[in-house]
Amino acid sequence: MDLTVDGRTVEVPESAHVLDATRAAGVDVPTLCHDDRVGPAGVCRACLVRADGAVVAACTTPAGAGMQVTTTDPEV
Repeated sequence: MDLTVDGRTVEVPESAHVLDATRAAGVDVPTLCHDDRVGPAGVCRACLVRADGAVVAACTTPAGAGMQVTTTDPEV
């Protein structure tokens, strides 16, 4: 599926999270609790981004087709 991260269109699998999409776009979103060896925890909130207008944890939010993600919003 396709979505946009900071103005760049990226393609990710249906099972992807927003963090996967930011990485596919080459955007470095900080993480503390995320570990690829285990499921997403979402407890540290270091990976906050704005997705379709809402502030969300990128590691636990499922990516959606057509989603608009912004990593440079001053509120996050």
